Amino acid sequence: MDITNKDASLPDWKGIGLGAVEYGQKQVDDDTAFVLKGRINKSFAKDGNDVGFILVKEGVNLYHSIQKVIASENGWSTVTTSFSSEMVIVPAKLRNIAPYIIADLSPKEVQKGKYKILYYVIENTHYYLSQMEQLLSDVTTSSISGESIAPSITFDGSSHGLKVLDLKLIRERVPGQDQTVKILENSKIEYSVNDQIQQLPNLQSALLFIQKGTIWRTTVIESLFKELQKSNGNASITNDGTIALISDLSKPLGQSGIDFFNRAADYEYFACLFSKENNRLMFYT
Repeated sequence: MDITNKDASLPDWKGIGLGAVEYGQKQVDDDTAFVLKGRINKSFAKDGNDVGFILVKEGVNLYHSIQKVIASENGWSTVTTSFSSEMVIVPAKLRNIAPYIIADLSPKEVQKGKYKILYYVIENTHYYLSQMEQLLSDVTTSSISGESIAPSITFDGSSHGLKVLDLKLIRERVPGQDQTVKILENSKIEYSVNDQIQQLPNLQSALLFIQKGTIWRTTVIESLFKELQKSNGNASITNDGTIALISDLSKPLGQSGIDFFNRAADYEYFACLFSKENNRLMFYT
């Protein structure tokens, strides 16, 4: 989409490799925020380009809605903005590691409904949108490659929160042995919807411990969870010993868990819930 010169030659849009690929959730100030993620070929990830996500309600003509925004007095949005409950623009940041585009979105900023997630990049006067073929034609998902299918996200108008209560780390001397076993005790995960305490969803839960200052990615947490499922233990720890995922607090920690907590370091900890959606592992904190 070019807003000034229709005769100007455009780069090959397929070569840009745009795509909104997935989303996750994280804890923000006792509430849950969505983390939107997108892909782009690294050669097109330029610092001077504006990037972000567009959430569009199913059945809405996104092309016309975008034209109205571009032609409006305020122009393209530089902050998260909702337009007539049909479309939401969410500016994002470029990163040096994949996924190259990432943005946080509070459910409070979006009206109730089901939305498609697309990704945009603005280069000079050119506006590039991902996965537009799904919105501008009558194609079916069977005729589109799996990688190009835009993810959907549903907002039910509720805010969700997870808290860890009464977490204690105790030491027990094993009778007849010259070692100390550490146990996480009396911990409880509290789940709330619209600030009202609710029963935990029927999902697998775990506690995530991260050494302060550690830069981590969602794929690391997913790998730790998969390792837990394969093993008989209750702790899965990264090779560098900075992140641990612990699933069963009633069991004594194994040697790797003991070594993790014996490090002279400060840790942040979170409650996590894991589920599989569309054959993709999702975790919520």
